[in-house]
Amino acid sequence: MLRRTFLKNFAGSFGAVAVGEMSNERMDSFAPGSKDRAAMEVACATVRATTLDCPIMIDGKEFRTTNVFKRTAPSDHSVHLATGYNADKALAEAAVKSSLQAHYSWSRTSFQDRCAVILKAAHLITAKYRAQVQANTMLGQSKNAWQAEIDCVAEAADFLRFNVKYAQQIYAEQPLTTSNASIWNMTEYRPLEGFVAAVSPFNFTAIGVNLALAPVLMGNTVIWKPSPNAILSSFHMYKIFEGFLKRPAFLPESLILFLVSQMLCQRTSLSSRCLAVSPSLGRQMSSTRLTKRLHRTLVSTGAILASVVKPVARTSTSCTRRAM
Repeated sequence: MLRRTFLKNFAGSFGAVAVGEMSNERMDSFAPGSKDRAAMEVACATVRATTLDCPIMIDGKEFRTTNVFKRTAPSDHSVHLATGYNADKALAEAAVKSSLQAHYSWSRTSFQDRCAVILKAAHLITAKYRAQVQANTMLGQSKNAWQAEIDCVAEAADFLRFNVKYAQQIYAEQPLTTSNASIWNMTEYRPLEGFVAAVSPFNFTAIGVNLALAPVLMGNTVIWKPSPNAILSSFHMYKIFEGFLKRPAFLPESLILFLVSQMLCQRTSLSSRCLAVSPSLGRQMSSTRLTKRLHRTLVSTGAILASVVKPVARTSTSCTRRAM
C-alpha cells in the first residue's frame, strides 16, 4: 500500500477500505537444524561481537552529548552491546519543536495511510528483521530464544496488527441518525493537541513498540524515551521504523523521535504520557508539577493500569482505572 500514489486531498475518498481479519503471529520452534535456529544463532553472534551506537534522533539526524552511558549484556558485563546518550535541555527543546511541527501534517493524514504504516512495521519485524530483533532482546534483556520470540516478534506484531483492527472498530462507533432527518449525526475521533511522550520499560521490547506506535496510529506524533537498559532493542526497532518512514513523501521525518531525557515530561505542550515503568518511578512521574495540569497520563506499573487526570476533569468521561 505504501507504494501507491498518495493523493493528499483525496486519500480514502474512492472506496470504503477496511482491514481484514487479524490473526496471531506464528511462533518459531528453534528446533535443532531448523532455519530459524540457524538465523537466530548467526544474529546473536553478530550482536555480541558489535557495539551499537545509539544516538539521539531528531528530524532524521543524529546527535550525541558528553553524557554517555553504555549497555552491557546482563549475563556477561564484559560484553559491551550498545552506547547511548542522555539528551540535554537544548536537544529536548529541539525534539519537542520538531514533533509539534510534524503534528500538523500527520494529524491530517488519512486513516487508511496511517494503517498502512503500522501494518508495514509489523511485517518488517516478523519478516526481514525477525532474527535481528530476537538477538537484540536475547542479549540486551537476557532472555532465551522462546522468550524473545514471544516478546519482540509475536507480541510486538500482534500489538500493531490488532491495534489497527481495534482502531477501525472505534472509528466505526457512530451516533444514531433518525431516518429521513435533515441532519446527519457523526463523531470525529481527533488526535491529541501537542505531542505524546512514550516512556518504555527495560524488560519488554513489545511494550516499547506499542507505546510508541499506538499514538501514531491515532494521528499523533511521538517522542520515544526508552529505558537505558533496553537501549539496544529499542533503538533497533526505531531504526526499522525510520527506514521505511523516509520513503513515502507524505510521512513527516519527525513522526517518531528517539531520545533519553527526563526533561520531556516538563513541557506544557505535552498532551499525553504513556508510561510503563516501575512502581516507584510511576509514582514519581505521576506526582510531578506538570501532571497536575495534564489531562491524560496513562501509567502501567506491572500490577495496575491507571489514568491520572486533573481534578477539574470529568472523571466519568476522561478517567478509567482497572486492575490488570
